[in-house]
Amino acid sequence: MQDWLKLFWYSIPLYLVAAIIEIIFRLKPHAFWRWCGLLCGWTAFFTHTAFLTLRTLESRQPPLFGLFASLNVFIWCLGLFYFTYSLRWHLRQTGIIILPMITWLLFIAAKAPQKEITSMPLVLKTVWFWIHVACAFISYGLFCLGGSAAILSLIGGKQLESNPALSELWDDFTYRSSAWGVSVFSVSMVSGGIWAYLAWSDYWVWTPKELWSSIIWVYYYTYLHARIMRDWQGKRARIMAVIGMMIVLFTYLGVGLLMKSSHPL
Repeated sequence: MQDWLKLFWYSIPLYLVAAIIEIIFRLKPHAFWRWCGLLCGWTAFFTHTAFLTLRTLESRQPPLFGLFASLNVFIWCLGLFYFTYSLRWHLRQTGIIILPMITWLLFIAAKAPQKEITSMPLVLKTVWFWIHVACAFISYGLFCLGGSAAILSLIGGKQLESNPALSELWDDFTYRSSAWGVSVFSVSMVSGGIWAYLAWSDYWVWTPKELWSSIIWVYYYTYLHARIMRDWQGKRARIMAVIGMMIVLFTYLGVGLLMKSSHPL
């Protein structure tokens, strides 16, 4: 077994333990569990980062082709934004959703076929495809981060209503995550169209993945419009963010695994 694959297997129990500790910490807050969770979480993230780095160096190509590789890029983006963006906002609570989600995705990746490195088809060896996929997973990570914050905001509704400043903080975090996400996703859609033209001589080929990706695009711009122009805040905006996250997960996992498509992911 290659060294990089061993690191992948090591990251699964590390993230699982980090998720369990995070749940314990939320149920019984204590400095011991806080620091154990951070230590285990960061160790899991760096182990997973080392896995992707070594795999990329050995393959001499970005890990963007195939379910196993693309899932791990998505997982890495989730971890990156949780350990940087969420903690910067002092909203570590999102870990109670993000860390179990990462663990769940790692288990799916563990069952994925073709873990070995395979050469990319010629049609994918273009910078437009790399930009398209990388931006898609960056945006997916941001959408899921915002959706996780929205879920926790809905759960703690009464507590937030009694603290307007805290409520505004959570809503602003969800909004900014979604706004950055849709901005990066726009780059993914444009670069994807250019890549599709180079691959199939057409900017749009009506695959299920393309249709659902366009739904994501329209949905999140609708969410931002409602948030800015119609001043949708509080419960309505949070529900929209949660629905958006569900659409994102279905587009990547549901469409990718259940529907036939010429799309490579």
